[in-house]
Amino acid sequence: MKNFISYFKRNIYFMVSIITVIIASLFAITMFIVNDISNQPAQTTLGSIYLGGHESSQYSSVVTNEINMFVTQANYEIEYQDEIYVLPIDLYKFEKDETLNSLVDDQKNQVIFSMSDENKIILETELESIFSSKVINLLDMDKLNDQILTDLGQMLSRKQYHLDAYFIDLAYETELNKENISLIPLLEDTNKIAANVQSIEILPKSQFSLIETLGMMDLNNEQLSIIANGMLKVLMKSHMNGFTFETYPESPVWAPNGFNVRILKVNGYDFTFFNPYDFGYKIEIDKLTDSSLTFTLIGVPYVVSYDFTITLKTIIPSEQIYITKDAISDPLADVIIIETETETIYRALQTLGSDGKIVDVTRTSTNNEGITTSLKLYDVLYPDEPTIYEQYIVEKGGA
Repeated sequence: MKNFISYFKRNIYFMVSIITVIIASLFAITMFIVNDISNQPAQTTLGSIYLGGHESSQYSSVVTNEINMFVTQANYEIEYQDEIYVLPIDLYKFEKDETLNSLVDDQKNQVIFSMSDENKIILETELESIFSSKVINLLDMDKLNDQILTDLGQMLSRKQYHLDAYFIDLAYETELNKENISLIPLLEDTNKIAANVQSIEILPKSQFSLIETLGMMDLNNEQLSIIANGMLKVLMKSHMNGFTFETYPESPVWAPNGFNVRILKVNGYDFTFFNPYDFGYKIEIDKLTDSSLTFTLIGVPYVVSYDFTITLKTIIPSEQIYITKDAISDPLADVIIIETETETIYRALQTLGSDGKIVDVTRTSTNNEGITTSLKLYDVLYPDEPTIYEQYIVEKGGA
C-alpha cells in the first residue's frame, strides 16, 4: 500500500498532464466539427437552380431569371413511328408563388408547372394533326402530361417522349387490315390451316421466315403457300418490307393478281420479310367459308394510311408453236390457208395461248398532311402460255 501511494505521488503530475492533453484534444475536435457545420453553405436547389449562394430575399429574382432562360432553351419532343412533334413549352405555366412558398432549404425542390384545360385541348388537337385521331384516342393523355410536368419540374433541358409508352392496353390489339383468300379448292386445306394456325407472331425489328415459323407443323407445301399469300395480301397495307419469295409457274386459282407465293420446303422456297418497328404484330387466321380464309393484321395503330397498287409493267407476247403433220388431224377444224411462192400451208389452231406479263406491286403511304410517298415492293412474272398450231404443208409444183 505504501509503495502504491509513493508511486502515485511521484507520477501525479504526469497523469494530470495526460488528462489535460486528452481534454484539450476533445475540445479542439468538437470546436472543429461545430465550426465546420456552421460554415457549410446551404444545399438548397430548385430544379437545376442552385440557391445555396443566395439569400432567401434573392430567391424570387434568381428563380424568375433562370426559369425564363430554361423555358426558352428547353427542347421537348413527342415521337411515334418516325413522326416528331416539338412541344411548345409555353403551353405550361410556371407557378412562381406556389413554387417559392413550398421551397424547403437544404433540399432538392421541384419547380411547379401547370397546364390549363384550354391548353390541354390545344395540345391534344395538335397531336391529332400530327399522329392522327386513331392514335391519340388510344393514348393516356393524363399519364403523358403528368410525366411532362415532372420533367419540367426537374428542369430537364432535353426530353423525347415515345407515344407507345403511354398507350392504353387496347392499343396493342388494334385491327389494322383484313383480307380474304378465296377459291381454295380442297376443304381439307381450309380446315387444316384453320385448325393448326390461329395466330402468327411477327417479332419487333426482326426478319420473318415462314418456314422457320411454321415449317415444323403438319402442313404441306400447298397449305403453306396459301398461308403465305394470305399474309402477303394483308401486309400490303402495313409498314413491313423486304418481301422475298418464289412464284408458281402457273398462278393457282386462289392466288389473286399480284400475289403468287410458292413454298417448297425441300427446295428452300420460303416467304420472308422484315419488320423494322420496335413493336410486335400478329396475323390471325379464321375460316370464313369452306373455300376461304380471313387474315387479320393486329398491332399498334399507324400514323399514316397505307394502300397498294398493281401496275402492268411489261407484256410478254405468247410464243407461237407449229407442229407439222402429214395432214390436219381434225377435218372439221377451222383451217387457215397461207400461200407463199413455194408452198401452201394449211394451219389449224390446237391450243390458244395467252400473253405473259410482269406486274409491279407498289405501296403508297399518306400522312395526315396529305403527303403521299410510294415504294415499289416487288414484281411478279406471269409467264406466257404458247399458242399451238397444227399445220400441213404442200409444196407448189407437186404434192
